[in-house]
Amino acid sequence: MPLKTDILVVDDDLALLQAMNLALQPAYEVHLASNAHEANEILKLKPIPVVILDLHLPQISGLDLLKSWKIDFPDTEVIFCSGEQKVEKAIECIRLGASDFISKPFKKEDLLYLVGRTLEKRELKNRVEKLSPLIHPIPVEFIGKSPVILDLLSKIKLLKNNPHLNVTLLGESGTGKEIMARLLHQQEGNSVRPFVVVNMPAIPTNLM
Repeated sequence: MPLKTDILVVDDDLALLQAMNLALQPAYEVHLASNAHEANEILKLKPIPVVILDLHLPQISGLDLLKSWKIDFPDTEVIFCSGEQKVEKAIECIRLGASDFISKPFKKEDLLYLVGRTLEKRELKNRVEKLSPLIHPIPVEFIGKSPVILDLLSKIKLLKNNPHLNVTLLGESGTGKEIMARLLHQQEGNSVRPFVVVNMPAIPTNLM
């Protein structure tokens, strides 16, 4: 049986806290906190993907709590809930890094929809972060001072500012063709095009 996703609900209204617990519990592993201290202790114990946070807590505002969590728990997404109906307040919350905003009172279906959407956005963001090093690789530094290497590097420099040209690099396996290709891509400092590595032997001939 798959593990349920952890959700933290933070609200000083105990009746509402229990109501949200009942709404979320069938689908998620729900953790409850009635103040900032309890919420912080829970977040320190385990990673929580999504927190539903009351905008107006005693002793500290939800916005101040969000700012500290962005530093201490950057992978946690925050959905604000509040009795305020002002659009400006919702915009301020989103601008400061909240994933979403829901006004009290709200329907169970709306709450479940927002949590599901936030988890989907979080998963998509994680996938993009994992793919980013592949399409925007870390800069490489080619080390070598032999006449052959210096001649090769000078030829690569001749291709700078000519990204429209097609270049074929030939050589035995392990001689550094991919490194040369990365250097070609890297020297186009203003290039926003991705660098894509394809494992050609793994592609069947009929798909080439």
